Formats: sequence, structure tokens, C-alpha cells
Amino acid sequence: MASTGFNPTANTYAGQAAGKYMLAAITGADLIGGGHVFLKDTKSTRYVIPTWANTFDQIVQDSTPTPVSTGLISLGEQTLNLGEYQIYQEFNPQDYADYWYAQSMTDLLIDRGLPVEANSVILFEVMRQHAKFLNKLAFNGDKTLSTNMKYIDGFITKSIADANVYKIPSPVALTNANVVSAAFDPCYKALPDALKFDIGVKFFVSYGTYTFYEEYQRNQVYKGIDVTLMGIPEYRGHPVVRVADMPDNCVFVAKGNSTMESNMWMGVNSTDDQNNLKLSPLQANSDMWFVRGKMKVDVNYVFAPQVILYKY
Repeated sequence: MASTGFNPTANTYAGQAAGKYMLAAITGADLIGGGHVFLKDTKSTRYVIPTWANTFDQIVQDSTPTPVSTGLISLGEQTLNLGEYQIYQEFNPQDYADYWYAQSMTDLLIDRGLPVEANSVILFEVMRQHAKFLNKLAFNGDKTLSTNMKYIDGFITKSIADANVYKIPSPVALTNANVVSAAFDPCYKALPDALKFDIGVKFFVSYGTYTFYEEYQRNQVYKGIDVTLMGIPEYRGHPVVRVADMPDNCVFVAKGNSTMESNMWMGVNSTDDQNNLKLSPLQANSDMWFVRGKMKVDVNYVFAPQVILYKY
């Protein structure tokens, strides 16, 4: 979980807690956990992604004794401006006493804390919930909002505001009948030729949109899938990635992986944050404890013309 900025030594559900606490199932951090975005560690709150581009038409020419340079190298940049927020939750260790063997608790009632196994449960669940939040923020972040999505502009917000990102015209609400004709196919056709057959290019969709795509596959008379199976997460050879908490009626297409070749980047200030997750008593005259962490993060794409957006 280093990608979320946390690096505690105890991060597993262990010991006597195993039979006492059950964690509710939640959707995962599909974007990060699936390796669809390059994570850039930076000590600064602003990181510049430099870009370089030219074409073979500019660099290849006839052989001459003294060649003449033609064309220009196009230099550009995109930036990661890390937004800051914090994680904070208070709790009373006394409330957990009934769930632990007596020998696991400290002898003194005053200043009693949790055993190591309980601490690990709390830290693990905080990290798990934060990973889900980060997954949602990456696509839904919007600085104009007043909710906890306000810390950064996510991939979708940046794309809508960017004239260099191609948007599919006349979008409509998606269904199992039109998900391919209205969204997937126009997105594929809008891709630059260099990306049409690049398997690193992925179609990112919500769980709801992916469900429509599954139903579309089942409804095909001659080329459908067995109704007992899950849908095939591909379109024309490109992975279709379902992302929890991504908005419905939206398809975001870009090259995404965990290397610097990715067009999708996430900047994190985990160099500082990894030592900034605190689990400690609230104050000397109180039984309350707290868990707190400070985070800095931002997302961006490197080449806007290589991003396709369908957004209804």
C-alpha cells in the first residue's frame, strides 16, 4: 500500500483479532491496484512532466555532404499540482475491551491502549478505505466542488476543460443496446493510428457501464458469451477496465500502466507521508485515541491528444 502514502510495519489482520472482527466487503482500488497508472513519488507539491516529440518526416532525408536540419522538436509539459488533505478518526480503546482476551490488554485501566493486533486492524481498514477514496478522487476530483472530491481535478475534469482532448460528440445515456455503437466504437475510431493497435490503451468505465457491456455480449445471437460466465473485459483487443466509483455514462480511453510509458500519472508525496500516519492518545486527560494521516496527491495525463473521452 505504499502507493497510498502509508508504510506501517503492521498492516495485516492478525492474531486474536482474526476471530473477532470481520471487515465489510468494499470495491477495490481498481486504478492503482490494477497497475493502470504510473505513480510518481515527489517531495515537491508541484512536479513538471516534460514531453518531447517530432516525426520521422522531420529527421529522415537524403544523404548529402552537409545535411540541413528540418522541422522542430516539440517540447512541452504537463504538471502535477498535489492537493493536500488529511485522514482523521477518533476512537476509545475501552470500547474494544469486550472483543479481546484480557491478557492482550495492558494491566492499567488508565492510559490503556490497544494490543498490537488491534492496531493492525485499525491501520489496515484505514488504508483500505483510503485506497478506495483515492480511486474515486482520481476520476471524480473537481476543485469547484464543496465535497471531499474538491482537493484536485481528476482525469475527467481535466479532460473536459482541455481543448486538446478529443470528446465524442452528441453523447447519450448508455444502455446494453447502445454501449458499443454510441461509446466504445466511436472512442476506438477516434484513437490516433499509433494507438489503435497498442494493447496498452485501455477503456476505463464504471461498474454500471461494464455491466451494460456484459449484457451486450450476452445478447449477441451468434457471437455472445455463455450466460453462466462473466463478460470478456476486452474491446477490439483493448482491455476494458471497470473502475469503482467512476461515473456512469462515461468512457475514458488512454494508455495506462505502471511504468513511465503510461499516459496516466499520479503524483504522491509519500516520501514525507509514510512517516506521518499517527495512532496515538488524543490528550493526557482523555481515554480517547486518534488515527491521523496527511496526504498530497494529483493526477494528470501526459499527452492530451492521446486521450479520448465519452461523457454524457
